[in-house]
Amino acid sequence: MIYTFNNCSSLKTINFGNINTSSVEDMRYLFSECSSIPSLDISQFDTSKVKNMGAMFHNCINLTSINFGNINTSSVKYMGELFNKCNNLNTINLSLFDTSQVTIMKNMFNGCFSLVSINLSSFDTSKVTDMRSMFQNCKTITKIDLTNINTSSINSLSYFFNGCLLLSSIDLSSLETSKVTHMSYMFQN
Repeated sequence: MIYTFNNCSSLKTINFGNINTSSVEDMRYLFSECSSIPSLDISQFDTSKVKNMGAMFHNCINLTSINFGNINTSSVKYMGELFNKCNNLNTINLSLFDTSQVTIMKNMFNGCFSLVSINLSSFDTSKVTDMRSMFQNCKTITKIDLTNINTSSINSLSYFFNGCLLLSSIDLSSLETSKVTHMSYMFQN
C-alpha cells in the first residue's frame, strides 16, 4: 500500500468499509501529504504483517486524531517519520503499539507542534538503533517520560529534543549512551 493516498491534498474523508489488509507488508507513505484530512479511522486495518510504517502520516498537517483500534504492530521494523509534520495532532494513543521489532524511529514525532505530552511507557526500544530528531520541533511539548525507553542499541540521538521550546525538565537517568556516536544538536533551542 505504498503511497496509496499520497498527496491527496483535497481528500477530507475516507471510508474503508470492509477493506482487507491482512496480507499487506508495507504501508510507507500511505496517507502522506493528505493535508486536508482532520481524522482517520484505521481500526479495521489488519496490520499484523506490516513491516514498514515509515512516513505513514507524514505531513498530514490538519490531522487531529487517529483511531488505531486494536492495531497490531508486532512485525513493524521501521517507524521513522511515522507522524512527521503532523502539525495539529495534539494527542496520540500509542498504548497498543508493539515496538519490540522496531529498529528505526528517527523523526517519528518531528514537527508535531501541537503535542503537549507523549506517553511512551509501553514502548520496547531495545532493538532501535536510530532515534535522531525523534521529538524535534515538538514546540508545545512540556513532558516526555523516557523512563522505560531502552537506548542500549542507539547510535544516533542527534537533534533528539531540538526545538522543544516548552520542555522544562528531562530525566535522562535511564538513558544508556555507550553505543551513541552522534549527539549533535540534541538540546538545541
